[in-house]
Amino acid sequence: MAEAYFIGMLRELRINGIVLMPALATTFSRGLTVLTGETGAGKSIVLDALGLVLGGRGDTGLIDSSSSAALIVAVFDHPRTPEVIRFLESNNLPQNAAPPDTHSNGAATTAGRTHPPAHSPARPASAPEKLVLRRLLGKDGRNKVLINERLASVQVLRGLGRLLVSVEGQFRQLGLLDPDEHGRWLDRYAESVELADRVALCFGTWVKAARTLKTFEHQVETGDPEKLRFDIAELANLDPQPDEDNQLQRQIARLKQTQELAHCLQLLHTIIDGGDGVRTQFGSLVQTTGRITTLIQEAVGETPPNPTDETGPADHEGDEGFFVAAQNVQTVAAAAERAMIEIDEASLALHGIQLEYDARLHTELDDRYHALRAAARRHKCTVSELPSERERMQLMLEGLTKITETRAKLKATLEVAQKQYSALAKELSAKRAQAIESLEARIATELPVLKMAQAAFHVESTKNEKPQANGLETMRFVARTNPGAAFSPIDKVASGGELSRFLLALNLALGKVVTTPTLIFDEIDSGVGGATAHAIGKRLRDLAAGRQVIVVTHSPQVAACGHHHVKVLKRMIEERNQTALLPLSASTDRVHEVARMLSGDEVTAEAEAAAERLLMA
Repeated sequence: MAEAYFIGMLRELRINGIVLMPALATTFSRGLTVLTGETGAGKSIVLDALGLVLGGRGDTGLIDSSSSAALIVAVFDHPRTPEVIRFLESNNLPQNAAPPDTHSNGAATTAGRTHPPAHSPARPASAPEKLVLRRLLGKDGRNKVLINERLASVQVLRGLGRLLVSVEGQFRQLGLLDPDEHGRWLDRYAESVELADRVALCFGTWVKAARTLKTFEHQVETGDPEKLRFDIAELANLDPQPDEDNQLQRQIARLKQTQELAHCLQLLHTIIDGGDGVRTQFGSLVQTTGRITTLIQEAVGETPPNPTDETGPADHEGDEGFFVAAQNVQTVAAAAERAMIEIDEASLALHGIQLEYDARLHTELDDRYHALRAAARRHKCTVSELPSERERMQLMLEGLTKITETRAKLKATLEVAQKQYSALAKELSAKRAQAIESLEARIATELPVLKMAQAAFHVESTKNEKPQANGLETMRFVARTNPGAAFSPIDKVASGGELSRFLLALNLALGKVVTTPTLIFDEIDSGVGGATAHAIGKRLRDLAAGRQVIVVTHSPQVAACGHHHVKVLKRMIEERNQTALLPLSASTDRVHEVARMLSGDEVTAEAEAAAERLLMA
């Protein structure tokens, strides 16, 4: 039975031109996928390549020596979450794209080399829309990024990548390790994101009201009603309109074009009909050819015989030059007469062009534009802001004439904004306090399962010195690994393996609020084995029940828990070592790989039996 498509998951990864991977392509499935293989097989390079297509730092050292550039393509089933949709819209990117381009033979091209196409499962009619990310990295460090076939920057690629994939690992400071996002994660867990957004909005209203009151008080102290009246009258006389400067620029540009065109047409008139123009010159040409013909006729007679006629009269001997001249001049005269006809037609067509350039209007518009620009400079704003600046000064003048009343209104507005913020911020703080208690309790139940019974997790809530857009407090995730030790940021207090387990516990506790469709854990089993590794594998499998989880592991206990198993290995291809990804579909293949992880290169019967038990557990 064909696998159903899972919204948001990483579906395909194509790697071309990376070290050990001149041409590699693979597909991924929903659930827990484990990547195993011997040290040096290329597991970390696969993640490095994925990091590139998610907006990571472009390391040219990853490019294969035989290629001038590396191309990585990642295809996702479109999650269509509000965050992703808003991100694509705000960056003017298409919502959907076809799979990566191929040539007519289906082969993908990278840096002038052609590679075999990757296998891609048939897409059912009900399949969701796609997100296709491409990144081309040259050895010169230049990047080309395409998102859904449209050019984008690496920064935009990185922003979208964070919404699609979360990489959690001891060497990757992303995802839940970003302290600036801890408060947002807690609000998601508390189901108070909307409330937090309202708090931020009210804070902005409060700040604006306070700034308005402060500006008014400053105007009261230093304000000059007479200057305000003068400035208001000046703007009233100028009467600037919204977007008027752009409209004037377009009109002036059109008049300049008309002016240049009119100048060129006048030049044509002069060339054709001027005193020394083409018409006069060709008229002289016709007259001159006529005079030459008359002179020749007078010299040799009215009808001189053809100079090639051997039967002509003897008395015309020596006149052959006149006869040749007569013929050639007649040719010139005929050509000149034809040219005069063409010139007459050109002159007639030219006189039919009706184009008027209004110099007076051009001057008026130019003066108007510069007057608006000068007024904008005086009032330290843009031309488009002049109408609102006029309204602001009018209100300020009215305020100065009614100081007590205006001050009271501004203070009332400020007080309302402050009270709204205070009430919402206190409600948010209460929800956060409940969420902290619940989240800490939830993680406390996960840590013993992950063999970290002595460790503790805490959400540190620090009261802000003054109200902020994020509320009355700032949150940060901290931990300790031994009783009695001080709490510290989780990435500072924990070793590599412990950090990975903390991150796994956090992901499990946060559950559905982790909206990233794909989670990647790198070396989560570092430094652990046996029962601890088995516990990690089971919890990873639980976490993958509602999303896609990809794990790079050296632990047979973790590998045995995967829904899907991919072996990363080196093969000799075209007389060089290349990394290959081998999906282990048969149960015997998985037993053999897990047994290898248990016993080493020499797989024993005991190791295979142990591997079977692990896979059945």
